[in-house]
Amino acid sequence: MAQIELRDVFKSFGNSKALNGVNCTLPCGMPETIALVGPNGAGKTTLLKIATGLLLPSSGEAAFVDGSRRCSVDDYEIRTHITFVLPGDRNLFFRNTVLENIEYSAAIRKQDPKAASQKVKYYADKLNMSNFLKTQVGNLSTGERKKASILAGLCTDTKLLIMDEPSNGLDIDSVLELQSIVMGIRANGKVTVVVSSHDVNMLSGIATRYIYIRKGKIVWENGGEMNPEEIIATYKTLMQEVQQ
Repeated sequence: MAQIELRDVFKSFGNSKALNGVNCTLPCGMPETIALVGPNGAGKTTLLKIATGLLLPSSGEAAFVDGSRRCSVDDYEIRTHITFVLPGDRNLFFRNTVLENIEYSAAIRKQDPKAASQKVKYYADKLNMSNFLKTQVGNLSTGERKKASILAGLCTDTKLLIMDEPSNGLDIDSVLELQSIVMGIRANGKVTVVVSSHDVNMLSGIATRYIYIRKGKIVWENGGEMNPEEIIATYKTLMQEVQQ
């Protein structure tokens, strides 16, 4: 099974330690939805950036493993099979249209244009973005830009789709539709989805595995043994410990 492995990963920014000995695996191309949760400043985004090759660890290893093959996650070929939807609209070129942004993402992955076009139509309809495909990103509202960023990620041909705080800035109907989309991706069985979010209520309806990170360390993992109510209760308890 192909997967990304983080082994004893440390990351510091100056005197600030963002990750403190992280060990975890993220499968690629498996029907799994992983929820990465934790308080602000816990290290969630840093972990994801290292897992996708956007940041190098200060020490430790971030590797892509597939059978006997093992290589760094910043290998270009590997990164073309990973899609990272950054918070807000940082995935987008503001002077280009929504469709041009999607086409660019597909092109750098050498994606089949016909398959990409089918995904655009399907997901644009789902996210109520069909009427904005030819609109310049800079002319969209904040919420529309957020949906455009998610749309661009959904339309790529990927084995690992990572979304960092995807529900921020979305109305309740869009959040519910996003839940439905993620569940549909898992049912298809060919893409692993990782969602980093503070919205544990949204995650409880879609996640099959939880990773809780605090002060740069993974302090709790759950592989789906608990029901949504137990997950929410455990999350609240962990968050209360942070506030004490």
